[in-house]
Amino acid sequence: MELKINTEKGLEIINVINKLGLKEKVKDVVIGDEIVRNKKIAVQIKENQYHENVLKLIEKKMTKSEYDSLSTEEQEMFLKENLTKDLIKQGNELNNTKLELSNYIQEYGFDLIYTAIIERFYGNKDLIYKTLASLFNTDIEIIKNQSLNETIKMIKELLECQDLKEVINIFM
Repeated sequence: MELKINTEKGLEIINVINKLGLKEKVKDVVIGDEIVRNKKIAVQIKENQYHENVLKLIEKKMTKSEYDSLSTEEQEMFLKENLTKDLIKQGNELNNTKLELSNYIQEYGFDLIYTAIIERFYGNKDLIYKTLASLFNTDIEIIKNQSLNETIKMIKELLECQDLKEVINIFM
């Protein structure tokens, strides 16, 4: 089930972000800093180029609709037999760029969670418990007593929530 954030819950989140002084860290995780934005653009460009080149390769042998009508196994076999060294290299470069992007995003996410949970938790724990309980429609005691791993999963789900990303993008 996807987390949906209504106005009241959204304002609670903004309050927590402000009280914990996490605005820049949240922005870096959700939107990314200049490095992440540039890597996202690079991934998109490389992805487009790669798919365009694969399509050209396919169309040398058959129509796109013929290729699409093949089973997944047949498509994989076709590509395995026909991919050129240059296309394989291009695909590897694309995968490496995606991995770099993922590593940056994970680093920012770790930094945010570490700051919220370790550095600023105790002075704000009641607010954090209350907000998480409200967001996930559960009891504060459940949040307090669940494993730390479950709480971090909740925070991660919140950071990946499309509603939160859209609200933050409004201000960018």
